[in-house]
Amino acid sequence: MKNENLKTQVHSKTQPQLKQANVESGSPELNELIAVIRVRGSKETRTPVEETLRTHLHLTRRHNCAIFHFNPTVKGWLQMAKDYITWAPVSQAVVNELLAKRGEGAKTVADALPFRLHPPRGGFRKSTKLPFPRGELGKRTPELMEKLLKSML
Repeated sequence: MKNENLKTQVHSKTQPQLKQANVESGSPELNELIAVIRVRGSKETRTPVEETLRTHLHLTRRHNCAIFHFNPTVKGWLQMAKDYITWAPVSQAVVNELLAKRGEGAKTVADALPFRLHPPRGGFRKSTKLPFPRGELGKRTPELMEKLLKSML
């Protein structure tokens, strides 16, 4: 009886902590639109990472951008390719601007994979070999992603 009580007490104490940790991590909500930009090229890229970039994320070359609905599968792809890409949630206004300027006549995001962008005007601000915030790779804030996308249109 005491062991069962102990298990329920431990479970009830750890559960709220887990929920709180997820909120603090700042991960995107499920089905939220995220933009993914390939920052680094394919030289010396490991085969599984290159396959993920090409087949799942549709990012075949530098400065390509793809829009996805965030879900656990996409999260796994992003984690695998984190040393070559940057990503963040984006608003519908930014997606509409991408479709208008770089969509090549596409009406929806699914019709226009991937977007071919210019290198950012003024260049990247930090290293393309270090993770955010010291560099350009990995997850970034939505405001900085919007600024990067606008400099690449």
